[in-house]
Amino acid sequence: MSSDSSSAETTAPEVGDGFALALRAQDHGEWQPLAEWLVRNPRCAEAVAGFMGADGGMRREFSPPPAPARAGSVLGD
Repeated sequence: MSSDSSSAETTAPEVGDGFALALRAQDHGEWQPLAEWLVRNPRCAEAVAGFMGADGGMRREFSPPPAPARAGSVLGD
């Protein structure tokens, strides 16, 4: 195992922490923890950004369509 700190900064568990924070931010609007984590782990930013882009595409692709408006619930009905 190498003692090189630069390779330790991009280990899978660390990037996984960024993925978890990104999901929480997308679901709950809690962006500050992710921003703070990215400041401490700038080498993981590209991986987290790629994950967020792929996750956003998956969410759009597989999200159920919005429920139709009930009659009388929209102005003009």
